[in-house]
Amino acid sequence: MMDLRARGCYHGDRPMHGITTLQRMPKNVAAALAIDENRAVTAAIAGAPYVLAHMRARAAGILAHRRTPSVADRIRERMHPAIAVDA
Repeated sequence: MMDLRARGCYHGDRPMHGITTLQRMPKNVAAALAIDENRAVTAAIAGAPYVLAHMRARAAGILAHRRTPSVADRIRERMHPAIAVDA
């Protein structure tokens, strides 16, 4: 089994750096995602695209935490001010 981070080098790409997440499926590594570089490598196995989609969603959360570590501040950032409507 080839490590997917090394696989990037095997195909002529530079290796992945920074925070890299790996997702394993039974007996195989399904995908790797370099969050800082926004680069991904997937294995040729069933379900790998779904695993990568899940990893990208988790990466979005990691990047949001980097920008604003406070969950309350992130929620307030996304909230829109209430608009009063006359009945």
